[in-house]
Amino acid sequence: MQIALGRSPADEAKTGLHKLSKFLQGDSGLFFTNLPRDEVERLFREFEEHDFARTGSTATETVELKEGPLEQFTHEMEPFLRKQGLPVRLNRGVVELVADHVVARKENPFHQKQHRLCACSGSRWQHSGYTLCAAGPVMTLKCTKKAWRT
Repeated sequence: MQIALGRSPADEAKTGLHKLSKFLQGDSGLFFTNLPRDEVERLFREFEEHDFARTGSTATETVELKEGPLEQFTHEMEPFLRKQGLPVRLNRGVVELVADHVVARKENPFHQKQHRLCACSGSRWQHSGYTLCAAGPVMTLKCTKKAWRT
């Protein structure tokens, strides 16, 4: 998007657009609206997106599964859970955790296996936050990377 807007006055599509390029890095975008700035700020301040934990995101609390039946999983998932590192077995068609298992530790990044376990168990993490970086006739928003369990 930086290239389309222009990175310098020489290659910008319209006068002054190159100034927006510095805001468009990483998880960011442009937001065009006729709403007043106060309304836009309120909308994004109140916005929350519920999503599963992603590989690389940081856990804000320790997630631990206790020994015993894992009724949220069907018997067909037992081999998959074992491949993800869970100490499980089938007991009369019910997936059972043989010992307590820590899926994620507080302030540690999620690895691929942890991400898969959270997604399969339905553990939702909340990913929220957009910051208004520039305002005027054009506003830019930047996504902040925050995750916590809901």
